[in-house]
Amino acid sequence: MSDKPEIGSITWFDLTVPNAGEVKSFYNKVVG
Repeated sequence: MSDKPEIGSITWFDLTVPNAGEVKSFYNKVVG
């Protein structure tokens, strides 16, 4: 297994933003 993330994968996003739930939902719809 490689330490490099797969191309196109989401590896991190900021959960401290006020709309973190919306951000999570957006990426969940985009990436699955």
